[in-house]
Amino acid sequence: MSFPVFMYHEVNSEAVFVQLKNYLQDKYFVREATFAGQMEFLKKQGCQTVLPGDISSISENKVILSFDDGYEGNYICVLPILKKYGFKAIFFVTAGWVGQPYMLTWQQIKEMSDAGMEIGSHTFGHAILGNLKPAQITEELKRSKEVIENHILKEVQSLSFPNGNYSKQVQKIAMSLDYKYLFCSSFGYWAPAGNTAVIPRIVATEDLADFTEAVKKNKAYILKCQFMQAIKAIPTMILGKSLYNRLYLKLFKLKEMGK
Repeated sequence: MSFPVFMYHEVNSEAVFVQLKNYLQDKYFVREATFAGQMEFLKKQGCQTVLPGDISSISENKVILSFDDGYEGNYICVLPILKKYGFKAIFFVTAGWVGQPYMLTWQQIKEMSDAGMEIGSHTFGHAILGNLKPAQITEELKRSKEVIENHILKEVQSLSFPNGNYSKQVQKIAMSLDYKYLFCSSFGYWAPAGNTAVIPRIVATEDLADFTEAVKKNKAYILKCQFMQAIKAIPTMILGKSLYNRLYLKLFKLKEMGK
């Protein structure tokens, strides 16, 4: 049995979307009304939102909702909607970005944790882990885990790789630091029984039709996403991950948060 793990970034109003255009690609911004519609659809379908550690207790209609980076809309817009439907989600926080403009504060993160949401790590400085040396990888993962744990007073078990960038070395170091669940951004459904080392996800966008097809596991939708992923992999293979990431930022005229 497999189920979707949806990947979000920021959910907010049109006004905030305009302000974040220099930092966030359009496809990673979901308007609040769209997100509310997606959650209503899940509720009508009888879906249950779960956290990574819950997977053994629920047999069907499972969905994981995940959010990367730690944008303030996760608290302002997402949390109230999740509470309305009795849903929960995991929020991957870039620890070094907390408190910056447009980002969550530690007080908000603690409130979300206390409300039953899981807080995971997205490294300390949104580092592209595959480009780093072992000591640097360890510092990014260990520092973020410790900082988050000190604020929420709970163990951090999950890690999301920034830009989906990782290697076997990154996996090994993460597991040695007691991260139990590792998430990437490659398309796919999670089949826990298959002992997937790195958990794939599905990008949740403004397209409600795509969202519904992903939940229903529509074969045509899956083939389309697999094809697009194969096409996107070609530039990375040719240029290498480091150069591709730099060109990606320039192509979409994006800035790194805090820079």
